Parts: sequence; C-alpha cells; structure tokens
Amino acid sequence: MIVKAFNVARPKDSALARGWEAEKQMAFYLSRAFEANADVFVFNGLRFRTPQTSDDRDFTQIDHLVVHRHGAVIVESKATGTGEGVFEVDKRGQWTRRSRVGGPAMSIQSPVHQATNQAESLRALLNSSRLPLLNKLAGLLQKSFRMFPIRPLVALADTARLAGRGADDFPDVMKAEAIVHAIRGDIESHHSATGLMGWLKDTPDDKGVFSLAADELGRIHSCLLACDAPQGSGPPPASPPAAAAPIPRPTPETPPRPPAVESAASRAELPEALTCQHCRSVRVGVVYRRDYCLLCEECAKYTPLDWACRRCHKPASVRKRGADFFRSCDKPGGCGQEIVFWRSE
Repeated sequence: MIVKAFNVARPKDSALARGWEAEKQMAFYLSRAFEANADVFVFNGLRFRTPQTSDDRDFTQIDHLVVHRHGAVIVESKATGTGEGVFEVDKRGQWTRRSRVGGPAMSIQSPVHQATNQAESLRALLNSSRLPLLNKLAGLLQKSFRMFPIRPLVALADTARLAGRGADDFPDVMKAEAIVHAIRGDIESHHSATGLMGWLKDTPDDKGVFSLAADELGRIHSCLLACDAPQGSGPPPASPPAAAAPIPRPTPETPPRPPAVESAASRAELPEALTCQHCRSVRVGVVYRRDYCLLCEECAKYTPLDWACRRCHKPASVRKRGADFFRSCDKPGGCGQEIVFWRSE
C-alpha cells in the first residue's frame, strides 16, 4: 500500500534533476510491487525531526521507507548527477563519485552510513511515542522497537554503477531495479523464520523476531504520517503522537452510527485540497470502505485519509454528520476540536 506517494516537484537544476529522477524511478518500482499489498506500507520522501537531538532544525530525510509485518527497509536513492556515471569505493570504505567514466572524482559521504543513520533515527522516533505503538506480550510485558529489524539499502540509478576495490564489501548497494527483489526476499526470510519452524532453523538473530499485528501496523502508519514534516511545512510535533485507529481496509461494511451532536463552539471549518495519491487528481470524494477514505473519479483507486489533527497533530477520529466530514480530536491528550475538512455536495 502506498501511504505517502512521491510528489516532489522536478528541480530546475539539471544536476539535482538526476537525483529527482532516481527517486521517482525507485518510487515507481515500489508502487508497482506493493501498491496492492495491504500488509506492506510504502512512504516516499518521509521527513521528521531527528529525535536524538534537541535541535529543532535537525531533520531526518528518508527517500523511501517500506514497513512490513516483520520489520522495515530504508532505501537511499543515489544518482551521479549527469548522464552515465560511477560510484567508487576503496578498501577503507571511502566513497567518490564521477559524473562520467574517467571524469574528475568528488569525495562524498557514504550512502550506506546515511541509510544506517536514518535507521537509527527511525528506531528512536518509534520508541519515543508517548503511548506505545506495540502491544504487550501476553498482556503483561510491553514490547519495544529495540530489536525491530530495519535494513538499510542503497539504490543506484539505472545509469550509474558501483566500482572500486571495496565494492564487494557492500552487498546492500544495488541497482534500483534489484531493490524490490531484495525487499521481497527480506520479507520472505523473516516470515519463514517466525513461529516454531523458525526456532528449529539456523537463521540469523534478527530474523523472525517481530511479527506485527494489524493494529500495530495501523498505529505505526498513523505515527509516521503525523510526524512527517515536508520541506516548507510547519513545525512537526515535539514528540510522536499517541496510537491511532488502524488504516482503512478494503472489505466493505456498514458505516458506524454518527455520535450525538456536540456543541458547535468546539467545531471549526478547515477545507482541504484532497488529492488522489496515485494520479494526483483532485476529482475525489470521501467514501466508506470499512473506514472513510478517498475514491478517485479519474483512476477509480482509493487513498487512505490522514488521521492526524491539523491543530495539535495528535491522532483524531474521522466521522460524518450530514454532509460534513470532520476530524474529531477525541483521543487522550487531544485538543478536543472538531474540524470539518470536506463537505459532500
């Protein structure tokens, strides 16, 4: 399922545009592979305040994040800047980039270290949630993300290649077209290591450690969306919000009965420019498919609604009353405000 689509505008600078094209290409591969999979969440361009520091200007940017039932995968997209190029790494792990074969070399930060640092920030973000995102073991012992498997991968643009004496030391650096195969293999290896059979097999220590329930996936989904702070947006919340309701599922059911009418003093109107995450069309409407989501008139695909309150960024409940669709910030610690974000015709 594509939770956060790639919607970054193409840079005018030709060198930056190469990196943009590499990210767009990787987002396309991930969409084609996991769009219809309700147990795999894909976030493109996730940006959140780094939880390990107190600096409000320190942000962690993840090009692509894939969350599945047994862990997560971070994908750092890399391009050489112009045309066909090469990344070179020596035996000491030092990286250089050449925009063309035989061209001048430029020293760069290791993309593997970049992805590894992003994994550490993601783990810290999930662990710092004010209310636990994970369930308790046997209803007693609270689980944490300390051993949550997060695999960092580096995707090279199709026009780039990896060379140098130390290239063989980095098996998690590969062409973008091979990333999906690596993620599927990672998910399958985790799945086969869970349960009794996993204990009987000789598997690595991080395989089969986690098997997230549907409600845990839903809370992680809501937490990451609420903490996302795209470039140029307002400040993110100081800490991840409390757990929210699970994301929409494709099985149609009868909508719940609306709650009793509350005081109009607690309500406000804040219309949103809702768009389809698949084709970016604005010809969408709010419909009910086990929960409220968007249906696109152009491509006939569904888009999950954002659960976060626009005022305090805490998880909210999406409800309908008459022609109004609103978010009710009624979760513990919420501001209590009802905000109408859509009105049906």
